[in-house]
Amino acid sequence: MSSFIFYCAASINTPSIITLVLGVLLIGYAFYMLIHVPEFRRREMDEIENSKRKAKELMDKAIAEKKEADSKWSTRAFMIECQVKEKFKTEVDSALKKAKDSYDSAFRRAYSDKEKLLQALLTNIQHIINESNSIIPNNSYTSQILTDIYSFFIHDVIEDLNFQAPTTASYIKKKFNDTTKKLLKEAKFYKYQTTLYESLLPDLNKLAYFDLQDFEETPSKSTEKDWLSQDEYDKLSTSERSQLALDRYILSSNKTRWQVGRDYELYIGFIYKKKNFDVDFIGIEKKLEDMGRDLICHNNTSSKSRETHIVQCKCWSTDKLIHEKHITQLYGTSIEYAISNGIKIENGKLPPNLKPVFITSTHLSDTARTFANILGVVFHENVKLPNEIHSYPRIKCNQRSSNKIYHLPFDQMYDRTIIDESQGDFYAFTVAEAEAKGFRHALHWSGNMTPSQC
Repeated sequence: MSSFIFYCAASINTPSIITLVLGVLLIGYAFYMLIHVPEFRRREMDEIENSKRKAKELMDKAIAEKKEADSKWSTRAFMIECQVKEKFKTEVDSALKKAKDSYDSAFRRAYSDKEKLLQALLTNIQHIINESNSIIPNNSYTSQILTDIYSFFIHDVIEDLNFQAPTTASYIKKKFNDTTKKLLKEAKFYKYQTTLYESLLPDLNKLAYFDLQDFEETPSKSTEKDWLSQDEYDKLSTSERSQLALDRYILSSNKTRWQVGRDYELYIGFIYKKKNFDVDFIGIEKKLEDMGRDLICHNNTSSKSRETHIVQCKCWSTDKLIHEKHITQLYGTSIEYAISNGIKIENGKLPPNLKPVFITSTHLSDTARTFANILGVVFHENVKLPNEIHSYPRIKCNQRSSNKIYHLPFDQMYDRTIIDESQGDFYAFTVAEAEAKGFRHALHWSGNMTPSQC
């Protein structure tokens, strides 16, 4: 046996032994790993499951803490919200109550005032009815008055009941409506008054002629631009613009009644000046306060033969007549002028050197002529206003300090400008005449002013 082992050892060399040993070791390690790998795998899985379990515990704890926090803060937030809502509701209710109390108080005061006003009005109406029963023909007339007045005030009361806090627009609208109603009431009153007078005096309507110049109107064309086309305004020189605008104004039939009456007075004044009279344009300067004196004219002769004419001018259409009331008015204002100026009146008659003169574009009635002859009123009928461009001067040239300004009839300051010839003022026929004496157009009122000239 020993000889066999020896033989085998001798027949195997060293490298083969090493290879064999390594192979045995590898086989042994393979058997070892084959036996122990499942154990390693099991331990690793146990560690993974243990980590998962711990992570799940931490997650569950976090979720539980979050739910607890959410519940806690939701409750707190709800409590805060309830407190805020309650406080807001309390403040709103308080504000609404104050507003309602203020509204109720104001409404009660307004309604009380309205009732007092209505009661006072009805008392006055009843007083008027009691006082007027003797002259009013029947009660249907007063019934109509009461009906209309009641309708106005019932409308007012309904508006009060529907009262709303005014905004800017509604406030303006209410003011406008109030003014309109007021004017309607006044119109109704004058209508009733006129109807009553005419029923008592049937011939009264024959005297119902209004003076044309008693109604001042706003001219539709108030600057020279309004009388020119844009092309004319751009191409013409300043002087040419003014003259063309003046020419068109003179020839125009589209003038206000005030402008017609004023131009007529200027024309009559020009005639007097040609007769060597000094003329005061009272009607133009004082308008409705002229006391029925359009012109006061003094001639320039010696003191003994010096005359004063108190002139009334009426530029009316030919279908209207001058009635006696206009003659008596002129005579009366002439008497007042004499008394105010220390002129002696004998036996109720004016002195020969103080003459009331009535000049009109139409005619006097027969009665008016009779009155004029008895009272010594000089009258001239059918004196027309010429519309020729150079028939009389219309441009007011006014010397003010160092400024020389001329005004055209449609300029805004024309009527307010007083011409005092003793101060170098005068009336010019043409723009060229005015400018030749150093006068310039009033820029601001003619629409020519630039920002640098304001």
